[in-house]
Amino acid sequence: YGLIVQVGDLSTSTVLAQASATVIAGPTKERKYTLQSCNSDWVTGDEDLANELSASQEFVEGVAIDNWDITGIPHGAHFDVRYDARSDPDKFLVEYPIGNEVLDIDWHRNSNYNRESGNTVHGKIFSKLSQNTFRVTPIGESLEYANEVLKYEVRCRIPGLADNDVCTDNVDCTSAACAYASFSPDSPQVCCASGTTTIYTRGRDGWDYNGDRDFCSDQEEGALCGEHDELCSSGVCGRGACRSSKLAANEVCSSDDDCVGGICAYGSVDPDALKVCCSSENPSFINLWQLEYLGWPYSGFHSFCTDRPDGTQCGWKNDEICSSKSCVRQKCVASDFFNRV
Repeated sequence: YGLIVQVGDLSTSTVLAQASATVIAGPTKERKYTLQSCNSDWVTGDEDLANELSASQEFVEGVAIDNWDITGIPHGAHFDVRYDARSDPDKFLVEYPIGNEVLDIDWHRNSNYNRESGNTVHGKIFSKLSQNTFRVTPIGESLEYANEVLKYEVRCRIPGLADNDVCTDNVDCTSAACAYASFSPDSPQVCCASGTTTIYTRGRDGWDYNGDRDFCSDQEEGALCGEHDELCSSGVCGRGACRSSKLAANEVCSSDDDCVGGICAYGSVDPDALKVCCSSENPSFINLWQLEYLGWPYSGFHSFCTDRPDGTQCGWKNDEICSSKSCVRQKCVASDFFNRV
């Protein structure tokens, strides 16, 4: 059985620590496999074992222990593992040498499970040293479909291209990850230093077809990222490029995600105005109907920052745009404007 123990703070639902272990109750069945060559081909080692587990009630605990003999593999070779988790949580552990855990995917699920391996790849999980055995322990929550739950594949590769070298396939790279260097149809594919992120792309954005593409993760500041924070090492993608932090109030923006306050809107009621980040302390906006023939991109509602300073163009009697709540002659004015006129 797969046992997970968590220590948490009930008041905040915060997990403070977590550990896992494989618990064997009653008889178990370890299997031995041999990886004889290192030619970058994927090898399924446990399919027969999984079928036996599924067919025999004695071994349907949902846990398998597979020991791989890699005596014939040269020192320095890199090892990868891939699997397709079910919609029920699955867990895979890899040890090399036995007793030294090099991969724990934690409980993983995939609502798009398609009964085939290969949807998730972990590259270069270890390189061969002097020890000649590694262990894979697949754990499945479901007992009914052990032949599918416990299916995985392994592969070894002779080290190849270095990080950032141009590549055509994952097997070209020492990192086992070949993907677009940045979020641009003109970007080359390179060996990624920190894995990949899959994003759905569209032909209307310049890509040659609609579909999933892999991009290098943990990209540095300035790298093109579209609107995808997950591509950036900082976790911030603003105005199409990775940034060290989100944009502050009144900085030019292109989407809400660019801004500290979470709102990107027109800074004034002017078709030539740029969109900016609204106040980060108390961000707010208002939707106003504007007409295309007056210069706006289209006839319809457009978003505008509120709490704008005196002198901001505010259109026709849009008092709510102004921090003073006074829009006079299409400009924000001080609240005591009429007292001074």
